[in-house]
Amino acid sequence: MLPDRRRSQRFPSQQMVSIFLRNHGERECIAVANNVSTRGAFVQCDRYIAVGSEVVVILLLPREITHGESRGACCVSKVLRVSQESRQGKFGIAVAFQHYQMLSQV
Repeated sequence: MLPDRRRSQRFPSQQMVSIFLRNHGERECIAVANNVSTRGAFVQCDRYIAVGSEVVVILLLPREITHGESRGACCVSKVLRVSQESRQGKFGIAVAFQHYQMLSQV
C-alpha cells in the first residue's frame, strides 16, 4: 500500500459543487464533493475533465477550514488526477486549489 501523501486533513463532505471549465467558455458542470481540505477536494462528476485542466470550483468550505462558520468559496483549481468512470457514470476528480476567495454571505 502506498503511503498517504496528503499535506492537509480532509473533511468528509457530500455537497453539490459547481465546476467551471476555464478554457472552454466557462462551461459549468455539477459535481458532488466527497471530501474537502484547505488545499483541494475530491469530487464525483458526470463529465470527464482532463488532468492539468484549470477549473473554478464553487463550494462550501466547512467550519473546520474557516475556523468559524461554513463559508462559500470560489476556488481556482487544477485537476491533479481522474479515476476511471464508475458504474454510475461518474468520474472521480482530485483538484488542487491554487487560490480561493471567500464569497459574500447571503
